[in-house]
Amino acid sequence: MDLTEAQWAKLTPLLTPKRRPDGPRLLLKTLALCRNLRADEVNQTIKTFYRSTIWAEHSALATTYTGQRAFIDWGRNFIENSVLPETKTKNDRRQTEGQNESTCYFWIHRDAPEMVMHAIRLLEYTGIVQKGDDGIRGTRSEIGTRYSLNVGCVLALDATPTATGPDVIKNLSIKRFTEFGANHTVYQELLKSTATQEQPDMLQVLREQLARSVDCLDITEYQNQQVKAVGLLTVGDLLKSTEQDLIEKIHYVGEKRARRIKNTAQAAILEYLSG
Repeated sequence: MDLTEAQWAKLTPLLTPKRRPDGPRLLLKTLALCRNLRADEVNQTIKTFYRSTIWAEHSALATTYTGQRAFIDWGRNFIENSVLPETKTKNDRRQTEGQNESTCYFWIHRDAPEMVMHAIRLLEYTGIVQKGDDGIRGTRSEIGTRYSLNVGCVLALDATPTATGPDVIKNLSIKRFTEFGANHTVYQELLKSTATQEQPDMLQVLREQLARSVDCLDITEYQNQQVKAVGLLTVGDLLKSTEQDLIEKIHYVGEKRARRIKNTAQAAILEYLSG
């Protein structure tokens, strides 16, 4: 069966990441792989591209940016092994229960480790993930950021994306998302791997960044004064301190503020290495 123009028009959103300047790139690449617009060919192309090709592109970043390998590999595992399966489960269950809502969204707590947020930004670069809105409330009124998966990645899990695609897209609800809290167990693999990661070719750059004054960090003036008062004068001093150290040493700093101070110090390093 050939797809009509109207049917194809309903399916193209799943091939194009919304609000990304390079959105047409993925659509055009997918179209180029389709020899014709027969439903079976489109189904196979979507499954091949969004199950394999797009991930190969993402993993290939590790060849160019060797220092980012741990983040690139973890990001792929996070989406493929945690976010996508949970998203499909939610969509399948709601379809079975007759609920007219679907999802391609997930939510990450604002106090998640900076290492995790950096890995997510790399997924955005590839077009697999798109940042949505900050300040979204999750369970227990916790605050975080909502992201969306490239819908093609979601539909590629189905046997016939051309059949399920239009309904999933039409019924997408930003109120439905999978949540990953500040200390979710899925983060542990990344935190362990980056803790032991060595980058000999970047040692001098790292030394320079670690030696920078805490004045370069985006923390409040009060926090700046407090960390200096307890002898934490450089970015390196902050990174060597644990969150518990900050809580114990600095007055009026609890778990959340300690996490944010640590995240800011880590971001200063990661942003430099990312260019």
